[in-house]
Amino acid sequence: MSEEMIQVEVNWMELFFPEYLQRKKIIQEAEGRFAYYTSADTAMQVLKKKEVWLRNARSMNDFSEVEHGFNCFRDVFLNSEDGKALQFFLEENYPGIVAELARRIDGWMPVLRAQTYILCVSEHADKEDDHGRLSMWRAYGGKTSVAIILKNGPFLQETDAFKAYAFPVQYGDKFYVEGRVRDLLERLRLNLSFFKKLNQEDAINWLFYIFKVMFICTKHEGFAEEREWRVVYHPDMESSEYVQSEVVSLNGIPQQVYKIPLQNIPEENFTGATIPEFVDRVIIGPSDEAPVLLDAFRKLLTEAGCEDANNKVHYSGIPLR
Repeated sequence: MSEEMIQVEVNWMELFFPEYLQRKKIIQEAEGRFAYYTSADTAMQVLKKKEVWLRNARSMNDFSEVEHGFNCFRDVFLNSEDGKALQFFLEENYPGIVAELARRIDGWMPVLRAQTYILCVSEHADKEDDHGRLSMWRAYGGKTSVAIILKNGPFLQETDAFKAYAFPVQYGDKFYVEGRVRDLLERLRLNLSFFKKLNQEDAINWLFYIFKVMFICTKHEGFAEEREWRVVYHPDMESSEYVQSEVVSLNGIPQQVYKIPLQNIPEENFTGATIPEFVDRVIIGPSDEAPVLLDAFRKLLTEAGCEDANNKVHYSGIPLR
């Protein structure tokens, strides 16, 4: 993607999805990192195979990964005053757009429900460097859990190489979604001349895009402490030659995953992705097997090309049983 194309994309994102740009800016300016909490076995596969796996949303720990956001949006769009006001505004400027947008959403919802593949990571605070986060150890990885702490570059770079994109998760219910719809309507009204530069098909594409992200990245507020970002891939909507699929067994359950290689592709504006560049540290979760895991992950990092592997692997001292 050229610099000119990137700037055009940013201009439209500022109109339709400023929350994402704000969160991205905060992470980048703070040189923030992400934590991938997972099982020791999965963490080993990441380091040995130099790839990350995106799993089907239906297999994730929150069974309503897509449904919650969709149900909140549907209720707001159809029944709330803000939803009806947005419909009226859109119809006034693009006659027929609401029905076409509804057809687009209804047509793709079976795919979004069944074929959304995601990688979930958590914003990582400096104070968590030594021990990680207790709630995440409890929720992910089982008795031998590991957190791979990753730099933010590969998540936030402007690249279409993988057709997989990272978004921050928002936590809330229909009232939160109603606020998002209200804010969108206000921005569109304030920037009507800019919005009207889009033809009707492009307007539908942008609206469907932000609503799709809303479906996939809105979770119940009870999960808020996870501070989650997710990399989202829809192979049935848009696929990449760099992303391959494979059936693997996870926790004894054979399932299809999609694999993103941890390698630099500078011609696609994707850099800083090799293990030595990308991995900041590894934290071994509370476990009776901690000494064995410490040795194993130091060796794995060394074999992956990290020169200071001993200083990159740490044990969480949280006394969790």
